[in-house]
Amino acid sequence: MPFNFPERLFPKGKYDLHQMRKFALIISWISIVYNGIEGAVSVGLGADVGSRALIVFGVQSGVEVLSATLVIYRFRRELNGNILPNLILERRATLGIGILFVILTIGTWTASIVALATHDEPDSSKPSLIVSACSLLCMIFVWLPKPWIATELNSSVMRGEAACSLACIYLTVVLFIGSLIFKIWTAGWWMDSAIAILLGFFFLREGWEMISWARNKDFNGGCCKTCSTPSDTTISNQQTKLDKCDCCPNDNKKECTEDTACASTPLLNNNNTNSCCSASTKSCSNDTDTILKLEQE
Repeated sequence: MPFNFPERLFPKGKYDLHQMRKFALIISWISIVYNGIEGAVSVGLGADVGSRALIVFGVQSGVEVLSATLVIYRFRRELNGNILPNLILERRATLGIGILFVILTIGTWTASIVALATHDEPDSSKPSLIVSACSLLCMIFVWLPKPWIATELNSSVMRGEAACSLACIYLTVVLFIGSLIFKIWTAGWWMDSAIAILLGFFFLREGWEMISWARNKDFNGGCCKTCSTPSDTTISNQQTKLDKCDCCPNDNKKECTEDTACASTPLLNNNNTNSCCSASTKSCSNDTDTILKLEQE
């Protein structure tokens, strides 16, 4: 799922790895608090007025809470310093969000099929429309920074959380528009359920892609090749990889390139050639401690 966002609001490469992890945790806690409140209110009102739409809001809010919780599980241990990303946690959390997408798909299909089979008309009551409109606006504001954070961290978990939030926004839009259509045209009672079923295929694809990526032997924690790599100012196996032989003497470049052990390395300072070359026979170095030392200086 491609994400586009204004660079003026969300600049590329401005913040380091530590700051981006903080942003990921902050937005996740905001999601948990907001969706927790929204879910409780929606289920409560839905039970009182018998609103299917409000109950669906409550269910999708629960999915959002679990998704944000997985992001916290993923990043909370790496908050101190430039710790290398934990691929085990990244893989587990990615798999977890993929499973949540499957659950969201099953819930969406079940509610839609039951509504069509029982001729359940959309709720066009004022409580439903008000909650839907307010929820939609709040969900968009909470979602906006997530794709940016996912891109800067190059994290499949954060990308999955952003995709999950966007999926819930789509579902909210469908239910809201379906209620408005029914208020104007009662013969269109089936439209929101039919569109929701189609959306379910989109959710299932997203979930399957995430599960497949998490189970892939080449999993590296990245964004499934759907978002760009982060700034080259961070030190991790997910950062921009630069050809270290660019700073080697011309007569050593071929030999350096052919050595798979030193084909590329994170480059912290483009102006400091010592960060990727040494006086070794191949004029290359994989000394991560040296790179970290240069970053501290």
